[in-house]
Amino acid sequence: MATKQTIIWTALPNGWAVDASTPTLRLSVFVSARLETSDGLPKPTLVQFPDLLQWTTKVQEMSFTIQFDAGTPVAAKRVGADLEPALWTALVKPSSYVKPYEPPNQFSKRIIRSHPVANVNSFLKSQYQSVATGSPTTLVPREQLIEKLTPVSLYSAPPAEVVGAQTAAPPAGAKGTQMQTMSLKSASPGGQAAAQAQLHPQMKEITTFSQSLNPKVRASTLKDANILLAAPSVTLRPQMLDAFKSVAQDLQQFRAVRPSATPQPTKDFLQVAMFHRPSLYIRPPLEIPEIDFHQFLSSLGNYPE
Repeated sequence: MATKQTIIWTALPNGWAVDASTPTLRLSVFVSARLETSDGLPKPTLVQFPDLLQWTTKVQEMSFTIQFDAGTPVAAKRVGADLEPALWTALVKPSSYVKPYEPPNQFSKRIIRSHPVANVNSFLKSQYQSVATGSPTTLVPREQLIEKLTPVSLYSAPPAEVVGAQTAAPPAGAKGTQMQTMSLKSASPGGQAAAQAQLHPQMKEITTFSQSLNPKVRASTLKDANILLAAPSVTLRPQMLDAFKSVAQDLQQFRAVRPSATPQPTKDFLQVAMFHRPSLYIRPPLEIPEIDFHQFLSSLGNYPE
């Protein structure tokens, strides 16, 4: 493909011409252009599309017909304000930037991230009901609450010595560990995964597992793992790690996690955590966009005659 231009004429019903001697249908026509080129990259210009440079003159020379289905074409008359070629040439220059049209992405290949709200609500409701009926007048023992929430807990309970170390003042060397973790925020996904694998043993297992996934699912899986295992002191429960791999395999096969007929609390709540995951990546600063001819032409549709 060198240069290709596609002009799309969209007819929009606009009532009847009541002042005509015979009943006459009126149409408004929305015109849009798709300009494609492989020449002049990376910044093609409108000089490659002479018809658009002289668009108003071209339209004045055109004749139009309207056809309904397989019916006979009927001549149509252009009405409305006269076109202004001088104004068009003042707005559109041969040097105007044209970003070549690209077909939209294949949405069928996108990954859909969600979570089974009905299953989550059902689990929460059942736990509230169990607590209310089992202990209507007294506080529920801590151990009982932990037992009820264990299926949806992300992490294994830390050893007693780790808990004690976390409540104590951090040792002199702890700052270095914290800086290692924080430095992951500015790393690329691949570099971040490699650095995280050195910090956390489960990350190494997930990185190895992700090699069997397609690139898009692998990148999403490693992002999720980087967030879930951001702190070296936490460890996913074995059941949660299995659920994590199951979610990745579902995304690989179906591009979404299909809700199960029966609630799976561990997998369901893991999806909630992954759906609302925070971002560990520094977003690049916003840049002032360069408006191309397509965008310029579209903006004119916001100010119809």
